[in-house]
Amino acid sequence: MAFVAHGLIALCYLALAAVIGLALSRGGVGAEPSLAALGAGAVLFAGAFLHQAMVGMRRNRDLAAVLHRMGASQTKLGHALAAARGDVRQLTVAFDQAAQKLPSSDTDEVISEMRVLQTLLHQLSPQPDAAAAGEAADPEAPEGPAPAAPEPPAALSSVDFEEALAIVSEALQDNRIDVYLQPVVSLPQRKTAFYETFTRLRAADGTQIEPATYLDVAERAGLISVIDNSLLFRCVQLVRKTQRRNLNRGFFCNISPHTLRDSSFFPEFIEFMNHNARLAASLIFEFAQSDLANHDDGIARNLDRLSELGFRFSVDQIGSLELDVEELLARRVSFVKIEAAALLEQLADPESSLAVHRMKQALDEAGIDLIAEKIEQEQQLVELLDYGIDFGQGYLFGEPRPSRTDD
Repeated sequence: MAFVAHGLIALCYLALAAVIGLALSRGGVGAEPSLAALGAGAVLFAGAFLHQAMVGMRRNRDLAAVLHRMGASQTKLGHALAAARGDVRQLTVAFDQAAQKLPSSDTDEVISEMRVLQTLLHQLSPQPDAAAAGEAADPEAPEGPAPAAPEPPAALSSVDFEEALAIVSEALQDNRIDVYLQPVVSLPQRKTAFYETFTRLRAADGTQIEPATYLDVAERAGLISVIDNSLLFRCVQLVRKTQRRNLNRGFFCNISPHTLRDSSFFPEFIEFMNHNARLAASLIFEFAQSDLANHDDGIARNLDRLSELGFRFSVDQIGSLELDVEELLARRVSFVKIEAAALLEQLADPESSLAVHRMKQALDEAGIDLIAEKIEQEQQLVELLDYGIDFGQGYLFGEPRPSRTDD
């Protein structure tokens, strides 16, 4: 637009010069044509000079306005920068004060939790195949043919397995792990004294993945350890959350044999529990009887460390009622769980009934509580109450339900 305006002004000057030249040559003033042309040029030059002077003045005014606005902006920016520096200084002072007040144990707790999470993330990351990567054979590995891969179950095709594996892996990576709680009640009052925790994986659409599905997939894909580890860690997080909400309940949390033998995760987990020893009053770790009996010295040392921190143990999946109570005490076991049907079967036989009474007496003397689990019917409970069972668990008292604090 400015170029067009200047062009129009130039045409006006040319027209004015032409008019003046014609007037001088034909207006009767008697001027020579050359003189008329010279006069017209002088007028044109004067007009052009005047126009440029006006344009220059306009540009100077615009430039002065721009410089003024830039100066004002620079002043505002300087004030804002000074204020920001003041805020940074205040934040730095506040951070330093908070860091001085923050107990080192809290910092260690955060670090230990991050290490556990890092271990879990590493386990979830796809690992290169050792044979494909050309790794050297382990010199300590036993000689002989490699064990055959487990046969896939007939109910799953290869496509089904791949889809199930993707769903399970995504659920673990996205932390779609739900914790379910089932009450353990005192008898005969039936008051909730503890909860047993069960963990379930959830698909992206919200549907629950049954353990029978994800455990089979995990076994075939070599993910069973990371699933067990993730579920255990999720359980501990829930117990920690309930303690912060002053929900003073005890929680039974299962530790699988895969976790016990996981040399990369379990030591880190114990270190994490070392910084969460306040959970010892609320958290009972549960093992199968066979897993507690058949372990090496390394696992025994790890369990001793948990026990030294104040954590209690529970034993379930009892294969025989001939319990070695002294061994249970040595392992710091505080609870023994036996299925109600197994107890009633033994109690129905006069000879076996004596063994049950002796077992219960030995447990009472050792301070170990007996929990009858899988109580499904009222009649079962009535029969068990005659034998002084300490606690009961089963669908009669409540089925596993999602934790309300699991968010």
